[in-house]
Amino acid sequence: MHVLCNNAGVGTVTTDRAWEHSPETWRWLLNINLFGVIHGIHAFVPRMREGGQEGQILNTASSAGLNPGVAGMAPYSASKHAVVAITESLAAELKAEGAALRASVLCPTWVNTDMGIHSERERSRIMRDAAMPVPPLAMSSMPGVMEPSTVAQAVIEGIRGEQLYILAGSAESFERMVLRHRQLEEAAGKAAPKAK
Repeated sequence: MHVLCNNAGVGTVTTDRAWEHSPETWRWLLNINLFGVIHGIHAFVPRMREGGQEGQILNTASSAGLNPGVAGMAPYSASKHAVVAITESLAAELKAEGAALRASVLCPTWVNTDMGIHSERERSRIMRDAAMPVPPLAMSSMPGVMEPSTVAQAVIEGIRGEQLYILAGSAESFERMVLRHRQLEEAAGKAAPKAK
């Protein structure tokens, strides 16, 4: 294997706040979105390393892994933030050992798939609890929705360009990410020790 597309994802859209999501919802999302990627790394990366050939691990997160503060999405955002962090560590580890493998994280915005419908069906099947308070999300109705082929092109270009972060979506859709980094830079400046 030369390219591992490591993607597992379900999502919910609710009006629940972070403290109102049930532990079952947290476990369901983390077991799929986070541990799906972890299992993929465990199953394939050792074999790819042993092969000694060039290769790419592409972990799919989401723009939610970079854009903070979306109300109602705490479990989903947390799972995707974790995928970003794992990929950053994996990329550093592969580079440190001089492996022929690279790692990238894909962070798309809305993609025209049936993820919302399939997520709710899977959630109902596994959890068998109350229905979601919001109907399944129709991705095709979201502003700026992209076709899968557009994301695929971004992936190809990102892998060829050896990008760690492969973002797919408009610049406007990542404005919160830019704001977050500005806020972090400001906080870091305040945290720096003052010269004597």
